[in-house]
Amino acid sequence: MGEHRTRKNHRLGDGEVDMADPMGERPPVVKSETVHLPIHGHTFITTGGEDPHRSREVFIKGDGYVPCMRAALEGMARVINLALEEGVSQEKIEKSLMGIVCCPVWVQGGTKVNSIPDAIAQELRRHRRSAPGALS
Repeated sequence: MGEHRTRKNHRLGDGEVDMADPMGERPPVVKSETVHLPIHGHTFITTGGEDPHRSREVFIKGDGYVPCMRAALEGMARVINLALEEGVSQEKIEKSLMGIVCCPVWVQGGTKVNSIPDAIAQELRRHRRSAPGALS
C-alpha cells in the first residue's frame, strides 16, 4: 500500500521522491496561475504544478520587450524549469533570485519588487505557500 513504480521501475513508498526523475512525468494538463507586474512595461509570470506547494514549471512573458530581453526571460525560465525537473529545492531557487535589483517598483498591497528575477522568486514563494492573492 502507498507504493508505486516510477518509469524506471524503482519502487517508492509514500512521500519518497525518485531523484532520477524528481518531478515525474508531466501530466497533460497542469493547473497554473499568471500574475501581471508593471515591470519594464508589462511582465507576466506563470507558475503551475499539480502540487499546490511546489511549482512544476515557470513561464515568463513580457509585452513590448526587445528581442534580447524576451530571449533572456525565456532562458531564465528554461533554467528554472530544468532546476525544478532535476530536483533542486524550490527554496534554493527562490533564494538565488530574491533581492536582485534593477528597477524597483511597487505593486498591489505595497509589495516591493526589485527586478524580474526578484518577482519570479516572490511568485514561486507565493505559489509554494499557497497564499491567496498576489505577491506576498
